[in-house]
Amino acid sequence: MKNPRGESYKYWLYEYEHPSIDSILFHLDSLLRKFKRLKLNILVIYAARPLGGLVQEWSPEGFESKITGGHRQDIFTLTVNRDTLEGRIEEKALVLRFGQSQIYLIINDYVTGRTNEVLLPFLNAFYPDIARIYYSSFELYHILRRLQDKMEGTSIVLHRSTEVEGVGKGRRTTSVSYMSKPFEAIFKSVFDRKVWINNVLFSVQDWNKSLVFKGYLSKNGRFRCSRSFRTFYEDVIMLAANMAEEKRNAFTGRNRTKDHLTPQILQVSYDEEIFDRELTSRFSEILTLLPSSAYSILHKNPYFHAALLDRLDGSSYDLWIVTPNAIHIVPQLRASVASLSRLVHYIFENFREGDIEGYVRSSA
Repeated sequence: MKNPRGESYKYWLYEYEHPSIDSILFHLDSLLRKFKRLKLNILVIYAARPLGGLVQEWSPEGFESKITGGHRQDIFTLTVNRDTLEGRIEEKALVLRFGQSQIYLIINDYVTGRTNEVLLPFLNAFYPDIARIYYSSFELYHILRRLQDKMEGTSIVLHRSTEVEGVGKGRRTTSVSYMSKPFEAIFKSVFDRKVWINNVLFSVQDWNKSLVFKGYLSKNGRFRCSRSFRTFYEDVIMLAANMAEEKRNAFTGRNRTKDHLTPQILQVSYDEEIFDRELTSRFSEILTLLPSSAYSILHKNPYFHAALLDRLDGSSYDLWIVTPNAIHIVPQLRASVASLSRLVHYIFENFREGDIEGYVRSSA
């Protein structure tokens, strides 16, 4: 094997046909221990149908894709080529299906990979059949808290965090902080200030402050680790994948049908009464800027009622504010899992995070 910028180490990541998850954990754990500069990126996504079949049926314009080792639909290698002005660029990824769910884990080399240029645009083109998974700040905290509970005798230290605060009219302020502090203190400060965390870079250290492994968590379903893949997978990724499956269940089947004319309301609730006239107006302004959507206000006072259309796939919703501490999202004839996830994430990112069915609650 060569260094992380060579090709031979990639055999065990992309070319070897792993017979099981345990084989993957063994080989990737060995790679991270051998190559200290190697970092593995893990992307969590949802697929409405088996991912291998979706990719084999169609490729977006400007892309070519290939699946190898796909005799099993739950473990295969995805190769994507994209034509750019600079020429053709390629990205490979190892794809794992999480159990028998519709959640998939996409693993690639963070150091030399082309995720942003190739992999993400390719996957985004399949919307709504393929959709990103999003997490709340509290869910990131919950993942770290569970990791701390499982790894007795260790401490989790944050080294960098990106904080975001909504300021109205679709604008956000973003700040990056560098530190070496216990994760509980940083998250407590964030929650007290009513802002949220987009991503964190952390390390797990033993009682002697020696490094066990480094990790990265992001609200947009991107995770990263170095040094110990098995531990990261079992104590971080499996929890994140379970959360993703709960979200999928929460967002599935909420639209009106001819057999069920009454839709299932999705409620975003807050632990305090926030919806005065100013914040209701700010919420309305933010919704007007949701990309690829059409929006109309039906009523403003004494209650708020608006209609929203997702132009990407035709999903539609009524949004109501009838109490000072909750938003009611009422799906209409079409409301895909991908669209509901996108709408909730947009509210959380640009207005304020709240409690919602399918998300780990801040009171947990």
